[in-house]
This record gives sequence, structure tokens and C-alpha cells, in this order.
Amino acid sequence: MCVDFYDHESKYSDQAEGFEVQYNTLFCFRNLVDDFYLQHCEEEHVNVDLFALPIKSAHAEVQAQGVLKIGTAKLPLTKVLQSDTSFQCQEIVFRGPGGEELRVGKLFFQLSMRKSIAQALKWFKESKSIKMMKQGDNQNSQQKAEKKVVEIRIGRAEGLKIVGRGAPIDVRGMTPFLSYDFYTFEFRSHNIQGSNGDFSCLRRYEVEANSQF
Repeated sequence: MCVDFYDHESKYSDQAEGFEVQYNTLFCFRNLVDDFYLQHCEEEHVNVDLFALPIKSAHAEVQAQGVLKIGTAKLPLTKVLQSDTSFQCQEIVFRGPGGEELRVGKLFFQLSMRKSIAQALKWFKESKSIKMMKQGDNQNSQQKAEKKVVEIRIGRAEGLKIVGRGAPIDVRGMTPFLSYDFYTFEFRSHNIQGSNGDFSCLRRYEVEANSQF
């Protein structure tokens, strides 16, 4: 099992056997709790990829066969902001080469903060409320300004490489993500596994078609 969260390096569980695996694994991530992090928790998820070793690959001479990806579970982070520490359940989805999706199992998990973020969350919500009020005031004062919707869609990445590091790097171990700045907006995608992957990012931004834009 491979776990990707926020801007951390991937973490892996120990290998286990069976169709109803008991991982009993604890993954810890240390983060700076600022507005950007809370915004991430409000909108994004923890990406969990599950893999299986071919039966023969238990022998050293065939380890080169690699692993088989079973599927992916996306664990929503909103429960963390709600201080909900109960066990949750999320489907494990396998995506075929044609984009078709197949539910292959369920992953039971628990998310929690080691320390309370109540104060930081309070300021985040107040700040967000103030920004929304200001945006409302600006919209009322600029009613004549024409609105435009800009759509940014990003699909797949293929053949990614790491250069300038000296020694060759196994691209299968990469967990790249993408980020961009557009006008007054910022975006950071989820991580993908390896040099080829599907970001499937679609964002729509409403802007005023004024001289500043």
C-alpha cells in the first residue's frame, strides 16, 4: 500500500497476504497548519494506491517483474476538519486502460490530528468569511463589469523524467504533481505514481473582464 498526502514523500506499508488484509499501520505526517493547508484539507484527499506482487515474484530471481496495481482509494480530508475520528470506509477503484472503473474492494481507515487545530480552523473560517464579504461588496460595486469563466483542464502526463541528478533514478518511484498560478488563483494537483499518469484536473475560474485582467 502506498500513501500520498499533501507535499510529503510517499509512504508504504509492509507487505501483507490475503483478500481481507489487516494492515494495522499508522502513517504520521508533520505539517504547518496555515490557511493553505486548511484549504487543502477542505478540498482534497489522501491518495492510497494498493499493489500486489505476482505469485512468482516471491522468488528473488523474478523480482524484476514488478508489482500489479490493484486500485486506488481517495480518502476525503473533510472529516479531519470536522474532528470526526471514527473509522471510515472508502471504495477501492481499479481504472482500466479505456478509462472504465471497477470497484474491487473497500478500505477502512481513520484520520485524525494529533493536536487540536480548533483555533487555526476558527481563524481560517473567519478569514474566509471576510474574503467572501469583500468579494460580495466588490461584485455589488462593479455590477457593470463583465464576467468571464476561464476553464483549465489538464489530462495525462507521459514520459516524465528526472534530469540533472547524476545517478539514474527509477521513475517508477516518482510521485509527481503539478501546480500552476493563474491570475489571482493557485492550484496544486494530487500526486500520480511513476512517469505516466492521469491528473484529470478541471478547474473553472470566474474573473472580471476588466483592464487588470
